[in-house]
Amino acid sequence: MDDQVGKVLDALNDSKFAENTMVVFTADRGWNFGEKDYL
Repeated sequence: MDDQVGKVLDALNDSKFAENTMVVFTADRGWNFGEKDYL
């Protein structure tokens, strides 16, 4: 997954749209917000 996201970001940075683009990542999991006491 990380490599694929990197490819997308590299392509965006090489384009004329990089200055006016916001990349937002979302997920349907709560694991990263402390619900499972992993933080």
